[in-house]
Amino acid sequence: MLNQGGIIEPAVLNETGVASPFIYPLTHYLQIPHVLSVSCTVPDTEKTLRDLDAENKRNRMLDFLSTQDNHKKAEEITEFTHEVRTWNKNTLRVNVSVIVWEEQEDGQQGYADQVRRAFSQMNATICTVETLDTANLFVANAPGNSYHNYRTLLMTGDNASVYQNYVTNYLQVTGGDELLCDRFRNPLRVKLFNTDLNNQNSVTIGPSGSGKSFTIGNFVLQRYEMGHTQIIIDVGGTYLSLVTALGGRYFEYDPDRPLHLNPFLVDRNEEGLYVLDGDKINFLTSLLSIIWKGARGEISPVERAVFTKLLPHYFSHYNKLVQEGKGQMPPPSLTGFYEWLSLFEQQESKEYERLSRNFDFNEFTIVLEPYAVGKYRDVLNSEHHEEVSAEKLICFDMARIKKNPMLYPVISLLISELALDVIRRHPTRRKYFYMDEAWSMLSDSMGEFVEGMYRTVRKNNGAMCIITQGIREVVDSRIGPAILANAATQIILNHTDVTEIAKLAGHLGFTDHEVQLIRSIRVRDADGYRELFIKQGDYAKVYLMEVSPVMDAVLTSKPEERDYLRSLQKKYGNIYAAVNQYVETKKARKSAQQQSQQTEGSPV
Repeated sequence: MLNQGGIIEPAVLNETGVASPFIYPLTHYLQIPHVLSVSCTVPDTEKTLRDLDAENKRNRMLDFLSTQDNHKKAEEITEFTHEVRTWNKNTLRVNVSVIVWEEQEDGQQGYADQVRRAFSQMNATICTVETLDTANLFVANAPGNSYHNYRTLLMTGDNASVYQNYVTNYLQVTGGDELLCDRFRNPLRVKLFNTDLNNQNSVTIGPSGSGKSFTIGNFVLQRYEMGHTQIIIDVGGTYLSLVTALGGRYFEYDPDRPLHLNPFLVDRNEEGLYVLDGDKINFLTSLLSIIWKGARGEISPVERAVFTKLLPHYFSHYNKLVQEGKGQMPPPSLTGFYEWLSLFEQQESKEYERLSRNFDFNEFTIVLEPYAVGKYRDVLNSEHHEEVSAEKLICFDMARIKKNPMLYPVISLLISELALDVIRRHPTRRKYFYMDEAWSMLSDSMGEFVEGMYRTVRKNNGAMCIITQGIREVVDSRIGPAILANAATQIILNHTDVTEIAKLAGHLGFTDHEVQLIRSIRVRDADGYRELFIKQGDYAKVYLMEVSPVMDAVLTSKPEERDYLRSLQKKYGNIYAAVNQYVETKKARKSAQQQSQQTEGSPV
């Protein structure tokens, strides 16, 4: 550096709009092999001022011989010494050097030109390429050898401080499962399942079109390759191509062909008796509450207490019949519970009457009837559960019943519990449980179930991953605070609405710098990459996600691309041939577009 820029600033906004050191164009933003050396020596300020005064005195004595440059330098010296004395500042001698290397001479010149441009970005700072005494200056820039560096600029300490760098390259995390890139497209491993945090859960927030499914699908694919168990509850078929390509199990729930589900099938002990623990009581209470009150209803504390009394009572009655050897009995079920309520009224009339004062048995049994003996009997009364515990990748698509206000919350809750059973059976294996928009089925009456769900996932080496379109959806839900409090990892995708970013910052406690990072997120579909903001604990960074053309084919959520891939799959009969044809077609279209643009831009 030969001369400082016209304006010296402690911090500036970089090319993405994020506050950075003044010297940032010379740090890792200069993406060439280089070493940035900033050395400072502290001279005797009083002696320095005396020397400057003497130089000014000589200039005045020879004023008649001075050139315009001499006059300008004298004015600068006068201003400098006045500033130091007036504000009692210290002085430093600073050297800012950039060492670049390249075997080819043409490459050396290109690198030198890039460094010149980087210097000029610092408010037109002037630099020069050293051609004399380069060996001595090279050694002088070695750590601890700054005293021998004689290419220095004298400046005040506050000006010298702006040449200190306080940002670094992204560091690769040991043991990271996810492959992302820094903002310069350099690949590195990150660790979203971070055991140093309070929990390994995450919440992903991104408006429609921001790439939520694409991002999560990329993580699913990478974790699948690492051998982790993953369960997805989705609404809309977003992950169908991915799950099919990876050979996972995909269930599109159809009321006409329901899955084999029985919420009352709990674990047995060595004697063959059914054991109802606290988590199962909370689950069955939540299920019966949703059937009775609806997805947005909420039972009273007294009604909840009645359920926690009735459920163990029913299982005790059932186990007693098993011990008495009552022949071939069907397993415990919702139908069995419904029929037992009538028996409970007859055999324990006093207790029934006491509970009836605060519990409307008549209303409850009327609402329960369609699920126990009526239209939806086949939905909840299977003699065995769907066996999915051996699967590494499972996706439940709830699109076909989302508009059914009776079935949707009930089936979603049952499938959530089925997923939790898989998680419990493999306590040492790492597991990820995703709820993409389907988390909204966790109604206000399910507070205890949600707490138990997070507790079960955490105790069994798992991570709960909530994916949603906006922070408002979470905040407006009564279970929202529990979701946010139990998500130590927050993933924010591209937000174009400034007011939404402000809401994010308010509810999630983001700092001004973190808000700048979120606003700086770039989406470059034409270049094949997009960025995402990830905060874990106290650390927040923006990462870049770039995938291969084959991965893009199975991850895309754009309707026209997704439909085209599915039409190819139907045509060829397998996903692999469909993906290959998809990639070839997309590459041909891109090449044709480029040729068309070149033709339009050429002279006639």
